[in-house]
Amino acid sequence: MHSKKRKKLTLERLVEILEPTAVWILVLFIIIGSFLFPFPVVLFVVIFNIYFLFQTFKVAKGVVLNTIRIKIISSINWANMFTELDNIPNAIEKLKMDILEFKASKTIDSVLTGERTNVLTKIVSKIRKNLFIGELKFRLRRLQYLQKNNIQTPRAEDVKHVFIIATAFEPPQLIARLITTITSQNLVENYGKNILILLGQESANKDFMQFREEILSLVDTSAIQGIWFNVHDLDLENETKGKHSNVNSVARNLFPRIESELSWNPETTLVHVVDTPIVLNENYASLMAYEFVTQPVDRKYKIYSSCILFYNNIWDIPLPNRMSNTTFSLWNIYNITRGYHFVPISSYTSTMWLAKNVNYWDTKVIPEDHHYFYNSFYTFGDKIMSVPIFLFTGKDAAQAKSYWRTYKNQYNQYQRWAYGISDIGYVVRKTLTSTNVPFFSRLRRLKEYLRTHFLWPTSWFVVMIGTNLPFLINTDFRRSLSAVIVPDILSITTLSFISLFVVILIVDIFIKPKKSQSLDNSFTRSISLIQWIAFPAISFIYSSLPALDAHTRLMLGKYLQYKITEKVAPKPILSSESKIKNV
Repeated sequence: MHSKKRKKLTLERLVEILEPTAVWILVLFIIIGSFLFPFPVVLFVVIFNIYFLFQTFKVAKGVVLNTIRIKIISSINWANMFTELDNIPNAIEKLKMDILEFKASKTIDSVLTGERTNVLTKIVSKIRKNLFIGELKFRLRRLQYLQKNNIQTPRAEDVKHVFIIATAFEPPQLIARLITTITSQNLVENYGKNILILLGQESANKDFMQFREEILSLVDTSAIQGIWFNVHDLDLENETKGKHSNVNSVARNLFPRIESELSWNPETTLVHVVDTPIVLNENYASLMAYEFVTQPVDRKYKIYSSCILFYNNIWDIPLPNRMSNTTFSLWNIYNITRGYHFVPISSYTSTMWLAKNVNYWDTKVIPEDHHYFYNSFYTFGDKIMSVPIFLFTGKDAAQAKSYWRTYKNQYNQYQRWAYGISDIGYVVRKTLTSTNVPFFSRLRRLKEYLRTHFLWPTSWFVVMIGTNLPFLINTDFRRSLSAVIVPDILSITTLSFISLFVVILIVDIFIKPKKSQSLDNSFTRSISLIQWIAFPAISFIYSSLPALDAHTRLMLGKYLQYKITEKVAPKPILSSESKIKNV
């Protein structure tokens, strides 16, 4: 939470106790109830499994459709599309011509590459063609709406980009890799001087000047506005250690300088908060800018976020970690199109105007991404919405210099993510007091917040323990009629789970980076498939357990303190989509 000290029994503290208590009541109901009253447990498990099956179907569908859309959007040069927005009528006519050209072609590949396709790829290419045309039509309708309603849009030259990178003790090569992906954006050719990097350092790192010099020696920033540095002195009375207080310090100290020295308009300046282990697609800034300019209403209130995949180093981490990072990556693919329920994580974008008007970032709240979104929502209401950016953004999975420390690193990271529940007191208080926001909008946000954090630590116990334990340990229940009927119902849902899971894994095979030659053999391929047998155990260790740990700490008032995840120097990443230079 916010402090090491225990709080008095305020409303917020009461909520911090009640929500984790409800989690433990359900967990104990499943375990103890399997011994004492198995029928209510099994009935609840059956109902939950049906609900869980429905949710799994939604996730599988979302993963497949979103992956296809992301692949299509990644093939478009958004720097060119963005530049054309200075003349909306011309941009509309060009889109119409592009749509006609694609419709006239037999396949999309012949237009994009000029190459002839073989018979085996024509069916897939036909599907891609139709989806590609659908994407262009969506963009066309958006521009036509802007033109019809005479909505003023910023000029391309007026849209600025500020990248905030909060650092602590990361290897300089890691920061240099991220900076290189920023300077390699396809927007740099025409609008390079509209891009500025703000790098936040901690005074606790006594070698911060040497660190700064090492980074500057590894990167070439001549094509952009440059890099500005900020050193954060942690105020132990009013701040807690972490990315949140570092980003806040950067913003408060350097935003005024941006306005005074560069005369950048906060309403058209996009602030990208990016984590250090990130690798950006070359279209990242240009697609963000395109989405910003073409928003039909309230563009300065929107918060934009792409799809984060923990695949940069996926083949360098132990098998259990590989499985858990794959699962979270696939969830992120689905999550970006959850509309009202989508809350940006890790790396996200808003206008400088919004950051200033919500008083920047809270200096005491560890889950800064969620808190920034909710703080914005309770300030401006339904004008605040998440806008999905259909691009894959690569991120390193937690890794250390030894396997044991890598396991520990990963657990701590998941525990910190689950500690987003620490904001529950704030969310409840704001739900009750933010009368400037419609009541049902507040209630809807609260419901989703509670649902997400309640299911995270409990789902495993219901699906894995509740499905099996009553039948294994309760002899009387095994002889009952329910024990005959219920397994048939559960077997149907289990088979459906497996079928949908296979669909998701097939998609994963196509988007995951290829293995090095030393790892790509029949043995490792077999292990990659067999490993999923261990998924129930690994999902407990790397999902339910850290979430339950975080909830319990909050309930007992043993507030989690920010732990810097150990980072290792990255290997060169070779990707046709992100075009990363070797650092």
